[in-house]
Amino acid sequence: IRDEGTMASLFTFGETMIRFAPLEDEPPVQRPSGALNYLRSIGGDELNVAIAMSLLGRKTKYTTILPSGPLGKLVSDSAIQNGVEIEDIIYKSDADIGTFYVLPRDKTVHYQRRNSAWAQQEPDCFDWERMLRSMDNPWMHVTGITPATGKIPAQNWTSAILQALKMGVPISMDFNHRKQLTTIEHLWNLTTPHLHHMKLIIFAKDNLIPICRMESLGNFSEPTEENDPIWSEMIGAIYKKFNGPRIACCFKTRDVNGIQKRWSVIADSQGIHTTYDTPTYHIPKDECGGGSAWAAGFLDSIFQVETAGNSKTAGRRADLLAGLCQEIVGDHSTVTRQELTRAEENSHGKEYRVGLENFQVENQVENQVEETLEFLKRAKVIAIIRGKSDCDTIVSRALEMVSMGCQALEITMDTPNIETVLGNLMGKIDPRKCQIGVGTVTDVIQLEKISKLGIVRYAISPIHPTNFVKECHARGILAIPAAFTPQECWNAFKEGAKAIKLFPAQLWNPSTLKDMLAVGPLGKLNVMPSGGISPEKAQEWLDAGAACIGLGSKLSGSDIKFVKETKEYQEANKKWKEIEAPAAREFFERYAQ
Repeated sequence: IRDEGTMASLFTFGETMIRFAPLEDEPPVQRPSGALNYLRSIGGDELNVAIAMSLLGRKTKYTTILPSGPLGKLVSDSAIQNGVEIEDIIYKSDADIGTFYVLPRDKTVHYQRRNSAWAQQEPDCFDWERMLRSMDNPWMHVTGITPATGKIPAQNWTSAILQALKMGVPISMDFNHRKQLTTIEHLWNLTTPHLHHMKLIIFAKDNLIPICRMESLGNFSEPTEENDPIWSEMIGAIYKKFNGPRIACCFKTRDVNGIQKRWSVIADSQGIHTTYDTPTYHIPKDECGGGSAWAAGFLDSIFQVETAGNSKTAGRRADLLAGLCQEIVGDHSTVTRQELTRAEENSHGKEYRVGLENFQVENQVENQVEETLEFLKRAKVIAIIRGKSDCDTIVSRALEMVSMGCQALEITMDTPNIETVLGNLMGKIDPRKCQIGVGTVTDVIQLEKISKLGIVRYAISPIHPTNFVKECHARGILAIPAAFTPQECWNAFKEGAKAIKLFPAQLWNPSTLKDMLAVGPLGKLNVMPSGGISPEKAQEWLDAGAACIGLGSKLSGSDIKFVKETKEYQEANKKWKEIEAPAAREFFERYAQ
């Protein structure tokens, strides 16, 4: 039996289930009989891979255990229609098929598989030797899902691997840990004895740190940058540990517009390879099926003589097939060889965009958010204007601050006639010299009107409103939600916040901020302290690592907090003119770029 670079035939096995996913949101009040529109699809990682490769022209065989009757036939027919050989499937009477229901509100899935035909399998019920010998140049592909489904499935899974090794059949595995089935530690213990003998092992990025920990390969902390070299270091460390199989990992990130970026990192005997410089962009129409298509694409490439030894080429084909696969709803790929080849030809040496005609516009929105962040970091200080006076007074103070050298202004949302104030500033402030933001944003509804004005570059909140980061960034506005503890800062960062307001800062101090930023990945957070900071203390906060700081009435004047005709305003305005304004001018000159 030959190895990579041959016209191999794929053999795989595992459980296939029926998935039910709602096509609409659950109503606040349940409808009569609990009526809800659902999508029904058929899926199982191993069958998905077999179908994807069959559509690329590869010979594939799949076996499983199904209930006799219409639901079992539903699964077998889907395989047959896509060219997968299934003559070795075992059918059981008086058995069910496994199902799972997607529960968006709970962000989880609910499995019903205890009484399935698969769950009732018996030891040694599969004749692995006969099935493998019936194929020309077989290659066995397995996943970590199967041994996690129960003790007997794990025994049969192990028997299949041992038989393949005995016959010299190459094996690949998608580790595919599912926490609903078992712990990663248990799955690792089940699979580790066989990993040295495999040709390819596919991991998810969430697997890397726990595996490195279990194998004492290094004390890695989770990287905060998508292309952090630590990812490659972990993959390389796992490769060295097993000294044989290629180790592959697919990475995905998603922006505020739902555009997913895919790339891969692979370790082999020639080193570390990545497709980060030629990513695939797409908007998944379905969250399922992409991982299976990725595995199929990689295997297809190493089955081909011309590309068998090129891991980067295999990773690129895998990325493309995964992106193309998720252009339709359902677990199974419908991508043909012709479609995949066309994508490879059109993307040679460059990024590929699957169905993203408007991608450039959306990318510009993302770039604007990044540019605003860098602008604020250069400005170092955001002057906060929280006015209670008339519109003209607020506009006048804003323009006066800009003339002093202020490069970043925050107009709070509780300022009277905020839309008029912002509208009057339009065209009067050069955004290359000073950028305008809004503060005290407490819900995303407030973003609707102000974002249409076109002057607001960032939005700052004293809290962390639901969907605040997503809605701001979708409009090209930098979101700066508030946080008070390290955990809250980290949660905001994981949600996508590129900058975080430390509030109220007067309950912290610069040395405490410095200590927090010295802890591992927290050092990469862009923290912007605000609340109770005086101009005299500004440099201490910046020296402690603050990306930028917010200063209120101690910099922009307390007079505007009063109605113009009042005695309080007159007294405070006199202080502004005589003391505070000269001090503010000197302050901005000190921090001018």
